[in-house]
Amino acid sequence: MAYNEIQSSFIIKNVEGDNACFYRALANQLYYRSCYNTSQMILSNNNRWRTKRIEDMDNKMWGYNGPQQTKTAKVLQQIARKYIYKNRNKIISSLGIKVKDFVSIIHDFSRYRLHFDGWEDIDIYNDMYKSFAGDRLLLEDFKPIENIKRWGSAVEQWALSEHFKVPIIVWELCRRDNNNKICKGIMRNNKPTKNSFFKMSQVFGEKYDRPALNILYRSSCKMKHYLSLYS
Repeated sequence: MAYNEIQSSFIIKNVEGDNACFYRALANQLYYRSCYNTSQMILSNNNRWRTKRIEDMDNKMWGYNGPQQTKTAKVLQQIARKYIYKNRNKIISSLGIKVKDFVSIIHDFSRYRLHFDGWEDIDIYNDMYKSFAGDRLLLEDFKPIENIKRWGSAVEQWALSEHFKVPIIVWELCRRDNNNKICKGIMRNNKPTKNSFFKMSQVFGEKYDRPALNILYRSSCKMKHYLSLYS
């Protein structure tokens, strides 16, 4: 399925920035694209795809960090982890690399390899990602003790796209400067400024004909964050 690489408008809804924002944003997208309202049904084989109204997305069970959203986000991380580990030697045709090599490229485990005593990166990934990204994970022999990040990335996007058989599209907010060059867009109160537009950053699952799950990636010197997009 072909998609327009530029979109003029989406409605942006934020999620909690607790290191699990990718899973939270995607959880809201799955809720948006399902006729059901509970995590259990949306993640089940009995789920039926049907787009909700945008005004339905602000309810307390989902929204910014509602209990149904959090429950779904936790399950999504584990679905991705298990799919990635099970298919670690699979070659991703669109990229021409093995899944385990994709993990090593995306997630830098160089600081933690000594702690895991010669484990391969894919095994380190499988062990560390058993803990929810929104919870603190501490390795006691690091000084000082630190919170190990387990953020969602392109490799998890690929895995979840394959698991649910749905396109997942990551967008960036852009604008044109005075020289007509594309630069980072500006957002105020979760709304893009007048001259901003959305540019496709990456897409997985183009072969699937279900409605796409759309998320926005925002990067700054202080943080990297995902939000949900609705049209």
